[in-house]
Amino acid sequence: MLLSSRFYSVIALSLIFTLSAISAPQPTVPTMKWLGSFSSAPASTTNGEAYHNTVDNKSYVRENGAWKVLSEVSVGPQGSIGLTGPQGLKGDKGDKGDQGIQGPIGLTGAQGPQGEIGPLGLKGDKGDVGLTGATGAKGDVGPQGPIGLTGPQGAQGEVGLQGLKGDKGDQGIQGLTGDKGDQGIQGLVGPIGPQGIQGVAGPTGETGAKGDVGPQGPKGDVGLTGATGAKGDVGPQGPIGLTGPQGPQGEVGLQGLKGDKGDQGIQGETGATGSQGIPGSFPNGTNPGDMQYWDGRQWVMITGGLLGQTLTYCNGTPKWGPCPNTVMDIDGNVYNTIKIGNQEWMSENLRTTHLNDGTAIPLVEDIWEMLSTPAYCWSNHDATTKNTFGALYNLYAVNTGKLAPAGWHVPTNADWDALQNYLIANGYNWDGSTIGNKTAQSLAAKNGWNRDPTPGSPGNDLNQNNRSNFSAIPVSFRCPPGNFQSPGVNSNWWSSTLIYTAPLEAYSCYLVYSREYFVTRVTSISMANFGLSVRLVKD
Repeated sequence: MLLSSRFYSVIALSLIFTLSAISAPQPTVPTMKWLGSFSSAPASTTNGEAYHNTVDNKSYVRENGAWKVLSEVSVGPQGSIGLTGPQGLKGDKGDKGDQGIQGPIGLTGAQGPQGEIGPLGLKGDKGDVGLTGATGAKGDVGPQGPIGLTGPQGAQGEVGLQGLKGDKGDQGIQGLTGDKGDQGIQGLVGPIGPQGIQGVAGPTGETGAKGDVGPQGPKGDVGLTGATGAKGDVGPQGPIGLTGPQGPQGEVGLQGLKGDKGDQGIQGETGATGSQGIPGSFPNGTNPGDMQYWDGRQWVMITGGLLGQTLTYCNGTPKWGPCPNTVMDIDGNVYNTIKIGNQEWMSENLRTTHLNDGTAIPLVEDIWEMLSTPAYCWSNHDATTKNTFGALYNLYAVNTGKLAPAGWHVPTNADWDALQNYLIANGYNWDGSTIGNKTAQSLAAKNGWNRDPTPGSPGNDLNQNNRSNFSAIPVSFRCPPGNFQSPGVNSNWWSSTLIYTAPLEAYSCYLVYSREYFVTRVTSISMANFGLSVRLVKD
């Protein structure tokens, strides 16, 4: 069987390790496992593992809990050991010859450097193919690759007599190969004895078959640019390319000037009187003093006030006590405000359709997920919910910094934290405690929430809600694909504190109908194409 010179290099290295194991005390590393090449020592605690360091060009083996130098090698890419070839046929047994004296194994000569690549010649007319150039010098040998898998064990050979180990002498001249002797009679196989001393290496076998071509060497420096050749004839026109995809929709233009009022139309005839409707039902109260008022869409319950309080009509809504402070946005919408600790908050969600510089915010009902510009929509595309739920804004609108009227701003994480900490410290937890976050019920409005049995949750006992007068009403917020969340479940608001600028993301906060706590610094509902409510806090 013909073997490559590389195979003999591996055998020689194996002999070195074997001879070292015979002449020295047994090491603590029974086998060696090759890990590869690295710029620093791997995080290994296993004896017997080895690697090549590409910084100091040395190989190390893990022995007795420490890395020890194995050998120093020249720089080059790590090669891989080929698979072990099949075992050759067993030859006839000749007469046993005298044992020659083992000579020392010679060192492998250094590899010559690769020749430089010549400069690039001038570009001319294409000539005949030139003669093949001389092969460049072979590159340096790369570091030792990992040892290949052990091949299947060959057939058991006859046990030879153990020769005495003579003194190591100079290498003798290679003797002529003797005539092949007749096949001896097969002896009985004796019991396997203890392992003997490593025998001397046999004579060098025939040169193996030429191995596969190695990987291409590094690319040489680019030669000088040749002179520009004559300009070729113009080629025929290629086929017309496919039409590109349609570009994104442009921004909505500014609203045109309001036209003159048209002439009043002719008075139409009075329509016929409709049939009598079904008698309505008036909901009953649950506590003495409960009252109902119609907000234009539904009956809303007002629980009884305290002794001596006055019922006041404030901005279309009856309330116990004096009317709260108010603030107006650029569209003329008026919002009630409430003092909580040292902060003054809107007690309603923002519903402006213009930035504070007069720029219209586009109302977008379809391509919501594709937007990268400011936009708003109404919850479930129902504009009649404007005064109840407010508008839903994407993060691009919030990030303009122009949603709030002068003296107000979209809350930061610090603003939301201050609100939560004040409520906890001042007994607004549902159980009256001043530790732990149980403030959801004190922030939630008394209407709109799905029912839930969890104590302290907004959906548990609506009559116990809204001790802080923050009046958080559940709104069906909009998800990036454009769909809306189920009603009666959550109140979600943007924070102006960004998580990332590319892609644009910001924190948010929320209440849930079935939880006793108020959640701030939310990162799961943060992408710019969510549509969330906005509350404002005074500067």
